[in-house]
Amino acid sequence: MERFGKEMLKDILSSSRVGMFVFEKDEGCPPRMFFDESMSMICGIGAGLSPEETYNFWYDRILPEYYPMIEDVLSKTAKGERVEIQYEWNHPEIGPIFVRSSGSMDKSYTKGYRSQGVFQDVSETIHLQRKQYERELAEVLEAGRARSIIACLADDYDFVGHINYKKNKLKIYRATAGFMDHLGIDEAFPGDTREFKALIADHLFPEDSEVFKTKGDKEYIMDQVRKNTTYFLDFRLEYKGNPEYYRIKFARSQEDKDSLIMGIINVDTLFQAQDKAAQLQKTILQVQEENQAKTSFLFNMSHDIRTPMNAITGYTAMAKKYIKYPDRVADYLEKIDLSGQQLLRLINQVLDMSRIESGKIVLNEEPLDIVSRIDDILTIVDSSARNNGIKLKGVKKNITNRVAYVDDLRVNQIAINVLGNAVKYTRPGGTVTCTLEQLRNIDNGKGHYRITVADTGIGMSEEFISKIFDEFSRERNSTSSKIEGTGLGMAIVKKLCDALGATIDIQSHPGKGTTVTLDFYFRIAEDETLPVKETTQADTEVLNNKKVLLVEDNEMNREIARSILEEYGMIVCEAEDGDIAVRKITESEPGYFDYILMDVQMPRMNGFEATRAIRELPDKTKANIPIIAMTANAFSEDKQRVLASGMDAHLPKPIDITDLIITLGRFSREGNRYQ
Repeated sequence: MERFGKEMLKDILSSSRVGMFVFEKDEGCPPRMFFDESMSMICGIGAGLSPEETYNFWYDRILPEYYPMIEDVLSKTAKGERVEIQYEWNHPEIGPIFVRSSGSMDKSYTKGYRSQGVFQDVSETIHLQRKQYERELAEVLEAGRARSIIACLADDYDFVGHINYKKNKLKIYRATAGFMDHLGIDEAFPGDTREFKALIADHLFPEDSEVFKTKGDKEYIMDQVRKNTTYFLDFRLEYKGNPEYYRIKFARSQEDKDSLIMGIINVDTLFQAQDKAAQLQKTILQVQEENQAKTSFLFNMSHDIRTPMNAITGYTAMAKKYIKYPDRVADYLEKIDLSGQQLLRLINQVLDMSRIESGKIVLNEEPLDIVSRIDDILTIVDSSARNNGIKLKGVKKNITNRVAYVDDLRVNQIAINVLGNAVKYTRPGGTVTCTLEQLRNIDNGKGHYRITVADTGIGMSEEFISKIFDEFSRERNSTSSKIEGTGLGMAIVKKLCDALGATIDIQSHPGKGTTVTLDFYFRIAEDETLPVKETTQADTEVLNNKKVLLVEDNEMNREIARSILEEYGMIVCEAEDGDIAVRKITESEPGYFDYILMDVQMPRMNGFEATRAIRELPDKTKANIPIIAMTANAFSEDKQRVLASGMDAHLPKPIDITDLIITLGRFSREGNRYQ
């Protein structure tokens, strides 16, 4: 009997288009919903959805204008109120339907918030009510009871009136104090339709004036009403410096063909809700696109990082296996080195992007021979071009000022990125041409320099060009194109151009090639004589028997550094942290140590703190020992911070052995530098 009763209840609910649901929201968890069989059938939901997916299925199909109402209902039920609402819901198969829903909070649920209720498809009832209303309205109009209709509408509208355009007469039935205040009227409205329109026009938000002039024209209004029976016109009134939305409804009057019934209502709350819903939807789409881009980036980065890592681990294993074959081992080590450099380039691009976005980029403009710098860059890129069977050409035009104040590092980074891409995406037998041209100088002492890089490569689609400066963007990943990259190179180029006040333009055609135009505006140097830079070669003899304190918390890094230093005859003493380094210097004899190689990031005392402590020692010989930073903090800002802290030089990791030996040799010749 109990089973029979349940089946009967199920049939009744199903035939009545009524379903039941449970809504749950626990703290820190996404909302979820549970539908009974009847509600699943009403909503057209498929089997196999999780409770969270069921909630999204229901919520995403609510028409946007009802979102504020839904949020209000959820808030009220959370306070223990029982609420009933009616709204439109977009059915996946038959489109918008009208639903009536009621529910209340389950106070016995302790994990968070739970409400339970019923959901009914009342579309048929609503349609019947509308048809009945339309029949009654027709009867009223046919009976000449237009004034009764106006009286019924008046409670909802801020202004209700009857217009006779032929006589330019306006009869007013209702005008709220708020609407009169918005129009600055203390007494009666004008009874002339032309004066009334002019009054509205005088208080329009400026951006709506032209639209109101066209769509508020009486001939246009009458034509729309003849075609559609009713006509709506939305506009904004300026009130206390802010716009407020209003809507005019024009409906045909049965009294005569030249008359209309007009109602004006404040719809600012509705439009604000729609704007918020649209903005929310836009934000959601933007976040989804960003998340998709980051997901694609992580996928591509995973592949691009694992490729050199696989080579490193693979060739390392092979070197161990063939350790007795020096030629093979040398070849494997060369390939390991190339893979390591590739991995380092990938990491540096990611770090560069992070640095630029954080606003920590610092420009350093110094006099530079621009022609020589471009020649140097072409020399660097030419090796890769020749290896790939590509002809690289350099062209100079109208260069009248070779020397200007330039951030060499950033311009070098931009040019190598653009030229590198041109070579990377050009097939063997193709050509890459780099043109440096000086255009007309501008008034504030700046020269206009243009670098144009044109290739005969594979080109790009218009769709991709529109998003080429987006982070993580690649037209094809490295798996399909066999070309490595993070999708950050051009994003970095664009941000660096913006920082330098430069512009970049890209023209490309698939299968024909790409032309990138860079326009720079550099301050011209009055004196074209460049300061002579010291050219120092590694002097290994002066390092023999020199004593160095190696301060590094990573055991593997210490082992590598010790091996390098001892190879050049140096005596190495180690310190695992900054505080140990300070103690060893303090306890040593004056002049015992010739150098300190200082890591920056260490657990107990970092390199900056250790340097300050050493510089403050009373013994000046100890306090002035040359301190050279060896740190993974490799940006120019990091170098400035290192020097400002009292250290004498900055060497970024991974350490270049030649740079290390040259730096140590320089301090051996010059003695203690710090003052």
